[in-house]
Amino acid sequence: MCCYSYDTSATEYMVKSCRRLVQLELKSCRISHPDVSFEQILLLAAAVLESPSLRKLDIVDCPKLGPKSITHLCEALKDTGVTHLSLEGVDLRNEGLKSLTQLLRDRDAAGHRIKALSLEGSIFHDRSTVATDEAPMMATTEPMQDIVWKDFVSVACQTLESLDLSRNQLSRAGQISDLANGISSRKSPCRLLALLLSNNPIGDSGMDILCQGLKRNRTMVLLACAECELSAQSSHFLTDALRSNPSLQRLYLYGNKEWDRTSTNNNEEWKYWMKLNAQGRSLLQSQDFPVELVPLILGRISDQTSILHGLLRESPSHVC
Repeated sequence: MCCYSYDTSATEYMVKSCRRLVQLELKSCRISHPDVSFEQILLLAAAVLESPSLRKLDIVDCPKLGPKSITHLCEALKDTGVTHLSLEGVDLRNEGLKSLTQLLRDRDAAGHRIKALSLEGSIFHDRSTVATDEAPMMATTEPMQDIVWKDFVSVACQTLESLDLSRNQLSRAGQISDLANGISSRKSPCRLLALLLSNNPIGDSGMDILCQGLKRNRTMVLLACAECELSAQSSHFLTDALRSNPSLQRLYLYGNKEWDRTSTNNNEEWKYWMKLNAQGRSLLQSQDFPVELVPLILGRISDQTSILHGLLRESPSHVC
């Protein structure tokens, strides 16, 4: 369901419509429009969250939804059955990410975890030209505190099955190191099955750090690092990591222009990839799947399937 609300009367109409949908066992709801105010979003979300059957809530490209609104939304989500949550293109900042971390922690403690979370373009970005309705004078960039990010990553890796952090300008060594520690099973169990990091300037140095965590991970089946400014050097890091990681089945590396595929044809890394392909494990690049799979790889999944099943079911079986 898409919301295109501009005034109070339109919002009231949409809220009434949402409440009627509750009676029809609503399972999925999508709210998306750049001009929707945070008051309208919260009213609509409160209406659809009344449905005990709701499992998937997507709030996408709503830049006026700020950290205080996210806090209110997280409170409303605590006692619901929502298992798949997308907050893409919103303005989380420190307060919003803290509230989201607490929501994951509380839902896990209550025994009904959120399984899939997408925060594409909502954490590390420049909001200097965007002011939320709740704080119109705060149109400044607020640096994400390291401790807030570290706590979120730790909790997310322990509670979620799928985490999408695409398009968040992840690049600093500390940020990638926290992710590597999160997916590592050394300190605490990791539940993640799929981690999407596409469209982040991770680079080869970041991939080297991330692969240190991959070596100790025993749960992840899918890793997406498309358009992450990787070169052929990253193939060495990934190959070394996969020698120790028995679980990873799919690597998405499309859009890394510096990755010279021909440079690996006659070396040990290439031979190892071919061996993995015989076992059903694949390195996939842009030439290896049809364009229609891009929405799946970015986490745009149907209501009837999990992100993991959707990706593995639709992905091609051949290697590059």
